[in-house]
Amino acid sequence: EQRRIETAMQNVANFAAQVHGENVFDTVADFAARQFEADYVHVGLLEPNRTEVRVVAAQLDGQRIPPDFVYQLAGAPCANVVAKLSHCCHPSHVQLLYPENQGLKDIQAESYVGEPILDSNGQPLGLLVMVKRCALTHTEDIMSGLRILAARTAASLSSQRAEQAVRAKEHLLSTVIDEIPDVLALKDENGHFLLCNQALATLYHTTTQAMVGKHDGDFGVPADQAQFFRKNVLAIMARGKTEVVFEDSRDGKTGEIRNFKSIKKPFKNEAGNNRCLIIAHDITDVVHAQEKALASEQLLRTVLDVAQEGTWDWHVPSGRVTHNAPWYKTLDFRREDVPETLEAFSELLHPDDRPHVIARIDQLLQGKVDIYQS
Repeated sequence: EQRRIETAMQNVANFAAQVHGENVFDTVADFAARQFEADYVHVGLLEPNRTEVRVVAAQLDGQRIPPDFVYQLAGAPCANVVAKLSHCCHPSHVQLLYPENQGLKDIQAESYVGEPILDSNGQPLGLLVMVKRCALTHTEDIMSGLRILAARTAASLSSQRAEQAVRAKEHLLSTVIDEIPDVLALKDENGHFLLCNQALATLYHTTTQAMVGKHDGDFGVPADQAQFFRKNVLAIMARGKTEVVFEDSRDGKTGEIRNFKSIKKPFKNEAGNNRCLIIAHDITDVVHAQEKALASEQLLRTVLDVAQEGTWDWHVPSGRVTHNAPWYKTLDFRREDVPETLEAFSELLHPDDRPHVIARIDQLLQGKVDIYQS
């Protein structure tokens, strides 16, 4: 008899050391039913309200039964398991002890053993239950075996939940990265993409997955431009300092040139390999607006020069006052004769006119008038 018990415990230990994978709950329930000749076994997980248990694996008369049914702890021996965080064993007459429990009646239970499934902090995750239609013998051995199986189940469950938490965080991070409107990319020591967001994939008319391991030239970027990107990234990684780079990129499908202000931050990964994080803000609209403003300003200056109209321009934040060529010519000054300051401009005014000119400028600055005239 002692040898049989030792063999049984060795079987449980060997099984616990080997069992793993997504079907661990079914596997544990199957093994417990066979090993202890149980009529019914289930693995249950506590619901968030901690008053109900969801069965995730079950065996009845040697056959798996559909899981995912929920039962109330109240009025069941399982309530003692969860409340005391310890095993609960009724070697016989279990229905007499819990006369209102319909589940025990349906199984025609005579005996019951329940073992809590605890996390690393000793908090209940669920329980492992075994029921027989006859009285139990060797209860200590059965409880020892179930304790080993419950511990193994807890380890697998904790691992699964940790993996789920990691996947959830990865999904959240991926979503956040893809929702960033700016281009974001991570390149390796050879200038190849390790990661990119949807903004860059859209620019190159591909997918984020397809860009991994590739370089810009693989997505329609001209060879000279792709080579510039690569050399620039490698140089920044070599210098080891974050840099801001103004650069252009070509739409992989339309050929449209887009202008970017890129922040490139080099770092090393845990293995000491060079990496470069790139965040590029599309400034194409700003560049086009500046080009239009510059063209308009140049056109205005050309018109004024042709008309021989003298103008002066005061940049209020810096205090700098500039004049066009006809202004110098009309007043017979050389450019170097007049400092580019408001004070120098004021000194050129006739003493009788100076108070009136300054007053009109002040009115304009205070918003009292929209146009300055003198």
